[in-house]
Amino acid sequence: MEVVATAYAQNDFLLEFLMGSQLWETMVSVRPRKLRKENGKPWRAMNGLEVLRELIHVNRIAHCGRVISDTRLMLIAGFNAKEIRRQRKRGGLVVDTETLGNHLSRMMPPEVIDGFYRHVALLKERKWIGRGVYAADAHEITFRHARGWQGMGTVGDAHGYKLLLLTRVSPGGVRIVGFAMGALHVSEHRLLKMVLRQLEEKVCPVRSLIDVLVLDRGYWGAEFLLGLRKDYGFHFVTRARDEKLALVKDVEGLLGDAEAVGPRIKVEEDRSRLGRIKVNLWGFEKVPLYDEDDEEVGKVNVVVAEEYDEKGNRIREADGTIRPRLHYVTSLPTKADPYATRKYYLERWTIENEGFRNLTQRWGLDFAAGRNYRSILARTFFVLV
Repeated sequence: MEVVATAYAQNDFLLEFLMGSQLWETMVSVRPRKLRKENGKPWRAMNGLEVLRELIHVNRIAHCGRVISDTRLMLIAGFNAKEIRRQRKRGGLVVDTETLGNHLSRMMPPEVIDGFYRHVALLKERKWIGRGVYAADAHEITFRHARGWQGMGTVGDAHGYKLLLLTRVSPGGVRIVGFAMGALHVSEHRLLKMVLRQLEEKVCPVRSLIDVLVLDRGYWGAEFLLGLRKDYGFHFVTRARDEKLALVKDVEGLLGDAEAVGPRIKVEEDRSRLGRIKVNLWGFEKVPLYDEDDEEVGKVNVVVAEEYDEKGNRIREADGTIRPRLHYVTSLPTKADPYATRKYYLERWTIENEGFRNLTQRWGLDFAAGRNYRSILARTFFVLV
């Protein structure tokens, strides 16, 4: 028996979980399409090496020599023990860092997307996801000195890609159930539609998962929001894009009529940045929603929130101005319990605070795996799973 010590034994429980739950098999079974021959480095083992690299948080492929030089990790990845021993005797490594980069660049988007949704189907089968509240949000992956990379987009002085995630935020822990990546200038509307269509086609009816979808103001659009409700059957919660909308003006006008408004609801909240605050809420139903041509396309419900500090003063912005009223737009009933709509919207912060922050700071999502769309998409797949 040959015993080899490893510097990364603390990841053993993670490896056991991945292998026991079939998530390891889901990741290593994504086959590169552009294989010129089958007698090169085993592609499943190369996938395993990429999984280990991400687990150990080696963000740059050029720095993963310390993973490749660890015999035990390479055996776990799936490389042949005799080949590893032979290369070590020659003073070399069984693969080099450039080989891993080339491997990721051979992985084609259809296979990567299929692999991701096999993982989502597994989450559903294990009951790790189910019906609940979901949120969608986008993150810009930009590179300071990058120019002309495959699939890259440009917005102003920024160059890079836009990544959209669909995430289950409650009940239970955060779970990523959908992703799409496009050029930086691609609209979030388009990316979200792609994710919902893929989820419907590859996993299950979207309505069987999403009860309420929470969106920020970047997804505003009368026909878009009502179209989601019509096509998929779930409820939506978002915020009005700005105070100039006809819908906001209509609600503000109703607020002036005390008899039409009815009693306000008062609640108290603990906010991480503001501390203890007080909130006044009003609910309105069947408010007309207009498109860009000022034509009515349907009706929605609106919750108006007014925020105060503990002394009863209106909350102020960083520049000292009074924070305007917040207008939440939803397909949910609002008059009986307007605070329920606000609580749904506040859950959206989970995808930023526990989602993108974790992915960028801990998992180094913003580090490029290569200079083409295929490499970056493949690496994103491994990180997300």
